[in-house]
Amino acid sequence: MGKKARGDGRAQEAVDKLKEQQMELAAGLVRGDGARARLEEVMRNLAEVGPRHDAPSFAGDILLFIASRDRPPHMPVDWAIASWQPLTSGTVEPHEIPVDHNQMMQPASLAQIGAIVAEKLRPRP
Repeated sequence: MGKKARGDGRAQEAVDKLKEQQMELAAGLVRGDGARARLEEVMRNLAEVGPRHDAPSFAGDILLFIASRDRPPHMPVDWAIASWQPLTSGTVEPHEIPVDHNQMMQPASLAQIGAIVAEKLRPRP
């Protein structure tokens, strides 16, 4: 039991660190007095509303891009894929991008994602 508790503690520390990094990044994008306080209020509201939200199932396939580097231990790639399956009656087609979550919208990652999307949109004979 002690071993699992330590592992859970490290996972929570990683999540807390990621949240703090994301908050700092977002605060750097938003200027003005009280920007961080407003962002924290938004995050609190999302934490409250998110678990209560019940989205209808999507009737189509999902093209899923997964940041595969430095994933939190409690959210492995397989978990990410499985977490999307209940949201669709179609298939989930995963594509791992070898970056961390914060790098997914960087040019190198977008080039990989764009190539996959372009191939999916290519007309077939």
